[in-house]
Amino acid sequence: MAVVAALAVAGTLGSLGAAVAETDPAPAATRIAAQANPAVQLIETTYSGRITVPSAAPKKAFTALHKQAQEQARKGRIPSDQLSIAKWAFRKVAADPGKYIGAAKPQRTDDVTFAGTCTGWWITPDGHMITAGHCVQSAPADVRAGFATYGLADVTEEDVKAELKALMGAVEPDKELTELVTKVYETFNTRNLEVTDVKVGYNVVLPLPGGGMNATSTRLPIELVAAEGTGGPGKDVALLKLADARNLPTVPLGSDGDVRVGNTLYAVGFPGTINRDTGLTEKSRLYPAITEGVYSARRETTQNVPYIQAQTPIYGGNSGGPVFNAEGKVIALVSATYLNESGTDRQENQSVFFPVGQINDFLTAQGVTPQESQTTRIYNTALNDFFADRHSAALAGFKEALRLYPLHPYAAGYIAEAEEAIAAGRDTAPAATPSPTAGTASPSASASAVPDASASATGDPAVAAGTESSAPAAEPSIEAAPVSTEKSLLKNPMTLGIFGAALLALFLSSGLLMARNRRFRRRQAALAAPFPTPAQFGPAAQAPGAPGVPAVPYPGTPSAPYLNSPSGTPQPPSPYGTPVPPPNNYGTPVPPPAGWNPQPPGRN
Repeated sequence: MAVVAALAVAGTLGSLGAAVAETDPAPAATRIAAQANPAVQLIETTYSGRITVPSAAPKKAFTALHKQAQEQARKGRIPSDQLSIAKWAFRKVAADPGKYIGAAKPQRTDDVTFAGTCTGWWITPDGHMITAGHCVQSAPADVRAGFATYGLADVTEEDVKAELKALMGAVEPDKELTELVTKVYETFNTRNLEVTDVKVGYNVVLPLPGGGMNATSTRLPIELVAAEGTGGPGKDVALLKLADARNLPTVPLGSDGDVRVGNTLYAVGFPGTINRDTGLTEKSRLYPAITEGVYSARRETTQNVPYIQAQTPIYGGNSGGPVFNAEGKVIALVSATYLNESGTDRQENQSVFFPVGQINDFLTAQGVTPQESQTTRIYNTALNDFFADRHSAALAGFKEALRLYPLHPYAAGYIAEAEEAIAAGRDTAPAATPSPTAGTASPSASASAVPDASASATGDPAVAAGTESSAPAAEPSIEAAPVSTEKSLLKNPMTLGIFGAALLALFLSSGLLMARNRRFRRRQAALAAPFPTPAQFGPAAQAPGAPGVPAVPYPGTPSAPYLNSPSGTPQPPSPYGTPVPPPNNYGTPVPPPAGWNPQPPGRN
């Protein structure tokens, strides 16, 4: 039977916008990463509860065992020193702790909170997010095992110290005895552990300007709407909802027919192997990463659930992240990875993906329709212009995307790059000049000109009626409208001279305005302003149920609030908490590594 491991520790790609030229300067992976990263989010799942563990007391069998050990020493069958006698006895105890040790008072109690991370991705502008089912729900036994792993370490350590002191006094115990006693108390404490008042909460961690996260990153509580499955292969999908959100970046969902065996697949997410690397800055290691590999085969479980086997490398933390085809459509989510035959190590080139057809069926059952946001449409069009060196057109698009969604982590960086490219003379976008009749700037001749989102995206009647928009003004354009042969300026030299002088003046004023705007924008970018509040996501989008917008019911109930937390959200012991608890039957429990975000058994 195949052995797989879920990837919980732990998204989104917008429309590709305007058609890409046949000689696209950006490789598929570059374009997918640029368009997906704004919508790919780090999710924290936090468990809190109270653990109760009884004290250990020797049974009569333990007293009898101690006498047997002394008798063995008296007969010369084992050395007669205290260390040898203790090791002989505890080898027996470690094989069956319950036979020799019983529960007694006092009871030890402690409040335990631990967390882990997964990857999620926005599918609607108003805050619907997809991730893996195993990222948000686990079997009760797995949750209990998580509390044992992360809540019993201190209790067990104290028990071991006390026992070794009672056994050896001032004599230093050797490694074998220490390991035997540790095994005994780990087993006893885990078997007798009681967990009560368990609460689960979810946060989405907003990226900093330019991407990445650190301890100052904004965390917003996000509600679980529905979930299906607890790990692959098999059902493994969940739907979350962020309240009061609008204009969020989104990714487009494709269909199962959008990809075939042999195609290259691209996974985007937050790999735990990098997230825990303390040799990197905290911000840079918490930045979405893209990997690629071949679609190996389409499989099906004995419960008739399809899944994709691929050679795209994935790691703990990637769980729930989107998987794209070369056209930038989501065709699956990251679910699990195969283990080797001994079940001890992951095979990173044998990944398990939950296909998009199943995700679409799940969303239909929840009454949710994926929707591309105006922010994404404009941003992706601007990216197309940027990669094609049409920097003035890209600049206007990035500014509009930032206006629609002030929390956008990457638009400001592209604005700075586009301005630098324009200043360096690398802009290839066709320009536009004032109309001969109206005297206003004409639309750019670029095939990917940014649409006017000030009215269409917000639905504001005042904006639609022609009131002043809050969008940044477009850069002045100097492209002249075509002139017919009959009215050619060449037939009137004086008119040509006047027109040339006016054109020169327009060039000079344009340069001054652009230089002033660049200085202003750079000063603004240099100010590390705090994030806007959740209420400042940008201009209000159309509400579900409005004309042209499907109604979106939100089944499910919010997670229970956290007690002992004035803010209503858990306060993990480190900037991001310790790893997601639920160990599962796909891996062997191992002690978590030191440092941020150690991985839970079988999950990473």
